[in-house]
Amino acid sequence: MKNSQLTELLHDLGFGQNESIVYLALVESGQNTAGKLIKATGLHRHIVYESLKSLEGKHLASSSKKNNVSVFQATDPKRLIEQFDSRRTLLEEAVKTLQTKHTAAKPEVVTYEGAAGPKAVLSEMLAAGIGGETVYGIYPNTDMFQKNCS
Repeated sequence: MKNSQLTELLHDLGFGQNESIVYLALVESGQNTAGKLIKATGLHRHIVYESLKSLEGKHLASSSKKNNVSVFQATDPKRLIEQFDSRRTLLEEAVKTLQTKHTAAKPEVVTYEGAAGPKAVLSEMLAAGIGGETVYGIYPNTDMFQKNCS
């Protein structure tokens, strides 16, 4: 996987754009000073330091002093999995609570527009088939449905 793809993936997982760039530079370089990270990433000094501070707060990076100079290094990338596992647990608890508050008795009408609409309706129909609900879809043109759902 290319660095640009990894940066985008980290960004999708909740990293800031600059934070993901700094994290990748740390992972690739091992121990490094902020000055070398600034040079390697091409980011402004302030941005690199803020990203390092944020990464340390998330326990994804650590720092130490060598000859009176701060040296940074990334923690084991497996730590990302641990963090997202704990976030998943929190999310599952929140969903359970939200489901108890959600009133499923009232009918729901949803309008989907554009080329993604037929796919969304089809997904809803497939999901509803498992739960026994009926989902209706109205399409202005059968060709549009076949083109966008195949």
